[in-house]
Amino acid sequence: MTAQYLDKNPELEGKWSSMNPLGRIGSPHELRGVISWLASDASTFCTGSDIIVSGGHHAW
Repeated sequence: MTAQYLDKNPELEGKWSSMNPLGRIGSPHELRGVISWLASDASTFCTGSDIIVSGGHHAW
């Protein structure tokens, strides 16, 4: 969805990137670590938690 939105509004990528400490927006493959962990037995005691993958955006 984001890629399609940015195709129609290319100026937003620069705006969104400037609002993130890493200076860019994330890509889908950067979620694979969290997704793999949540799908594994390592996360069986994790319930009702928000896991934020934002490249530091929420740290500001």
